[in-house]
Amino acid sequence: LVNANLSPAYGGGLSNESGGAVTLAASMVADNTSAVGGGVYNTGAGSRLRLINGSLVQNNRASINGGGISNDGSLNLTDAVVRGNGAGVSGGGILNHGTLTMIRSVARDNRTDAGSGGGIASLGALTLTDSVVRGNTGYNGGGILNAARARPTYGGVEISHGPLVAGSGDLLARMADVIG
Repeated sequence: LVNANLSPAYGGGLSNESGGAVTLAASMVADNTSAVGGGVYNTGAGSRLRLINGSLVQNNRASINGGGISNDGSLNLTDAVVRGNGAGVSGGGILNHGTLTMIRSVARDNRTDAGSGGGIASLGALTLTDSVVRGNTGYNGGGILNAARARPTYGGVEISHGPLVAGSGDLLARMADVIG
């Protein structure tokens, strides 16, 4: 349990940087606060973060981006949940600038105050398999904002909306094709 921590800059609960490798199994990161990566901040060449076996990232807050998780490395969620997180600008649940893979995982009830990607804001590689994105709120891309040049890959995915904000939608894809 990583709970109720504060960082004025990055990674309120956990910061993994510069090629580090972290695996959280059946763990919880909750009620943490920072400017970027309210719950978890994963950045740097070769940095790898895995959340597996029922791990939960919930009720974290970032004043700028990545309420639950901010990723600029490799992020893998397998049988994990990201819920109830918030960000001031983008990526209420997850902000992805690296590689994000979600397998049998859930992003739900996350929000941005004035920005994009209530559930997920992805500007990197995005693969979702047998996962659910539901009940998220954002100005653009309430569920998912994909603004990457890479094509996102979706298979067996449910995307449904929560309360809509002007201009919001379940999936807003820019410069990419949705396949799957």
